[in-house]
Amino acid sequence: MAQLIALHDQMDRPDLLRLLGESWSVCDNIGRHRLALRRLLPPSGPVLEMMDSAELVAYRSSPARLTVFRGCGEINTLGASWSLDRDVAARFLTLNRYRQTAPLLVTATLRRDRVLALKLDRDESEIITFHARRTAIEPLT
Repeated sequence: MAQLIALHDQMDRPDLLRLLGESWSVCDNIGRHRLALRRLLPPSGPVLEMMDSAELVAYRSSPARLTVFRGCGEINTLGASWSLDRDVAARFLTLNRYRQTAPLLVTATLRRDRVLALKLDRDESEIITFHARRTAIEPLT
């Protein structure tokens, strides 16, 4: 992700956004780059260049208000990556690189126009946003 962000002044913006969308799902530790991404990306969406044709169709057919989920620890409840699928979000906490000593499942809502992109690869139904409003935080065992 750091290399993609570093390219922001060397690429045309649409090309950079397309590359960011294509690479998003293979980048780990996006939270480390949260502030830089907030500066790079628009405040609301959608960012059409970040989605492929199937993702655009799914985005456009999604409801006006979404419920999203995030498996995380206490220090990263405000991340940019969320899932439309509660089980997918909870599953992240079983992966070694995402394990937490006190795992949490965050539920949030947001308007569709606050979604920057929907990513369907890896079967995660991932929502990219900086505007999810937390409605519940529950511990997971």
